[in-house]
Amino acid sequence: MKNKVFFFMLSIFLSLLSLPLFSQNLRELKGTLVPHDVYVGDRSSVFYSFALSENLFMNLPQDSIHDGKVSVSPDCIHFVPEEEAGTILSAYISKKDFEYELSISFIPWKTGELLFAPMNIEELLFSLQDPSLSKISSSTHTLTPLPFKVLSITQKMNASTLRPSKGPLLLPGTRYVLILIVTVCLLFLTGIVFCIIHFSKIAALIKKLKVQYSFSKNERLAKKHLAEILKADLSDRDFAEKWQLILRTYLSKRFGINFFSVPSKRIYSLVNTAASGFLSESKGDALEEIMQSFIRTDYIRFAFGSLDSQTFPREEHEAVFLAGEKENLVKRTVKDIETLEKEEEE
Repeated sequence: MKNKVFFFMLSIFLSLLSLPLFSQNLRELKGTLVPHDVYVGDRSSVFYSFALSENLFMNLPQDSIHDGKVSVSPDCIHFVPEEEAGTILSAYISKKDFEYELSISFIPWKTGELLFAPMNIEELLFSLQDPSLSKISSSTHTLTPLPFKVLSITQKMNASTLRPSKGPLLLPGTRYVLILIVTVCLLFLTGIVFCIIHFSKIAALIKKLKVQYSFSKNERLAKKHLAEILKADLSDRDFAEKWQLILRTYLSKRFGINFFSVPSKRIYSLVNTAASGFLSESKGDALEEIMQSFIRTDYIRFAFGSLDSQTFPREEHEAVFLAGEKENLVKRTVKDIETLEKEEEE
């Protein structure tokens, strides 16, 4: 009978021991440091894993659990003996079946062995919740973190003194690029100075080039239009009228005089007066030939059907172009235009 009472009392005592109504110290921890070698100023993380048969998340609000993780206030985690030994960035507790893991992200500011102060798991879990909820849990579990070591960068480099400073390293080919840039800048500045010194000469040269381009364009258009009227199916009167319009346009742009109202016989004298009598012999012959062509085309334009055009011999007085005369007129006109332009270029 006494033995039965003894075993009954022993079973009750053991049952009371298994109840989490008092603080339990979690000594059998597994600690993992990431990265394995931690240096001052590096962002690091430490993971403490432990097993419990209890569901510590049972009394937590469901909206505080995300993917099996509960965030922890960094203010609940401290370094000892110097709290300034590092900065706690973030922390959380995760659960998978009966396995729990406390993750702490931090930046160490001191070398040597660092240690976190013992932490109450329930306080960590309810650190970001309503304080009244923490009273629901009747059990407490204390986690005593394992220490870890923070290295110095001088240990990694195996250096005991500071190395002298080095100048900035240049990429391959940078020197040649800089030389090229400096050379281009010098050439550009030299060009600007040259243009300032010889501004009047450069301005005169530009003006001359513009005039020459204008003359060249005027010449090309005149030749083009002459070729067009030669290919076109025009009557003799229309051909003569078109030819005169082309030549009057060319002469007006070439000499800067309005030739549209100038009589054909005054073309030579008007150009000679504008040139102050300094027309070269070749240019004078070209203008004389052009003036004779104007007189011929005037006769064909205005004498058509008149009594003079019916005078015999008919082939000399008739107001029409002879066979092949149009082609010869265009060739002769093109030659005269080229003579005027060559003389001006010289």
